[in-house]
Amino acid sequence: MVDLHGLLLILVLFTTPYLILMAIAIPIIVYMVCSGIDIIRRLTIEKLWIWIVDTKLDSVLSKWINDITNYLTEKVF
Repeated sequence: MVDLHGLLLILVLFTTPYLILMAIAIPIIVYMVCSGIDIIRRLTIEKLWIWIVDTKLDSVLSKWINDITNYLTEKVF
């Protein structure tokens, strides 16, 4: 089944004099939008994630090191 509306839209786009302009502008616009989303992600989500990991990781590592030290002093030495 052929989608006539989509086929006509493709024909209109390929016969327009702005084809070269659109071929250049669309990737640039997509790149700018994706870069903006990436900047927002780094400033919000990653900053929050790093703060959580930094606060939790310090306590987890110190507990883990204390457990290993206690195990080694009791069992090995």
